Amino acid sequence: MSAELVRLKKLSILADELTSSGKIEASRNKIIDGLELAIEIEEQPYFYFFQGELNYLDEHLLAAVEYYRVASELEPRSPFILRGLGVAYSKQNCVRKAIAIFDRASKMNPYDHRLWRQKGVTLSKMKEFDKALKCFDRAIKLDANDYHSYRQRGVTLINAGQYEEAIYMFSKTLLLNPNDFRALYEKGKALNYAGHGAEALRAHSLSVEIEKRVTHVPSRESLLARIKMNRIRKNQIRILGEFRSAIQEESIPLFKKRSTHLAK
Repeated sequence: MSAELVRLKKLSILADELTSSGKIEASRNKIIDGLELAIEIEEQPYFYFFQGELNYLDEHLLAAVEYYRVASELEPRSPFILRGLGVAYSKQNCVRKAIAIFDRASKMNPYDHRLWRQKGVTLSKMKEFDKALKCFDRAIKLDANDYHSYRQRGVTLINAGQYEEAIYMFSKTLLLNPNDFRALYEKGKALNYAGHGAEALRAHSLSVEIEKRVTHVPSRESLLARIKMNRIRKNQIRILGEFRSAIQEESIPLFKKRSTHLAK
């Protein structure tokens, strides 16, 4: 594998970690770096993959699935790309499609703990809690420091009505990452369901404080700018239709030798 491809994968893994930690703008910057590198080295599958990542981050799931799908057709043996497609399907609640993709990807690379974690999240959506817990256990066995898997295991335990076990799992999550405000919020829910109201309130309050510190709550101006951008993107479905037509006609210009930014 070339050094450039290794860099592309590292950028995506870092973006995934930042997204899972709630650091959305930092994740966006890494995705854009990956997109520019894909353009620079003319890696067509990863050009589409990072477009999928960007659309997924902005919750434009129709476009994200389409970009990931094209990327996976161009590079069908990449579990890395397939994981992105599976996650997007899961987010769309196309759970059976997602599980099929995760199964296919995990046969190619059974040692990717992220695949097992995402499969667990999807199985939990299907209320297949025992199978989901086994997937999280597999992910944790592959990477004992994957606090996201501990957190997701806790969420599944809440959904299964096992509140005390969930509290314990969130405590383990927070030992690995004391700033995981999502785990703290979920721990508050579990405490509340288990009848520990005062502790639940403290956990929720602390989760809000940590979230503000970790994610840098956006200013009013940046929120207004985001609203304006979302209005512009309401034409997404029409643009996606044009994109599909261009792919079919093979008329879409995939690459320039270098982007304007890179040429400077």
